[in-house]
Amino acid sequence: MPLAIRALFLVLLALVPAALVQANLENEAREERSRQIGAEAMRLTRLVAGQQMRIFEGAQHLLNAMAAHEALRAGTPSAACDAFLARLLRGYDRYLAANLFDRQGRRICAGKPERPGVNVADRGYFQAALAGATFVVGEYTIGRASGLPSLHFAAPLRDDTQAVVGAVSYTHLT
Repeated sequence: MPLAIRALFLVLLALVPAALVQANLENEAREERSRQIGAEAMRLTRLVAGQQMRIFEGAQHLLNAMAAHEALRAGTPSAACDAFLARLLRGYDRYLAANLFDRQGRRICAGKPERPGVNVADRGYFQAALAGATFVVGEYTIGRASGLPSLHFAAPLRDDTQAVVGAVSYTHLT
């Protein structure tokens, strides 16, 4: 066998361990990147979940305040009811609407002048509030009145005997 072929064979033989080491290093680096990406995804998930929890807690407090207000508890259309809901919405860009609905899903009071005749009786969040759920997070939807992607929150409106007489609702822009 010629000397050049032997030399080439020895060089290739010497490179095999280096190639194996390089492949192992690449594999370890890929696994480390994968772990880092997983850890970053978990961090972002926790961040988003925390933000959603703050939105849900804020919604629950807002609905409790709405349900406790005398103008809404009266359960009848009034300028005081509309004015109170309008004040709640002022200064919060992400709050699209605040409403009081009767048991049939008809709007009694609204924080913003909206399309008349909107009925929410078929919406799941409204039905759950009428069934007595203390706090309801609706499904992602396109608002009937606003036409915008939104998330609805609702709570039952109770009279002095604790009977459910309607529902308070607010809509959050998504």
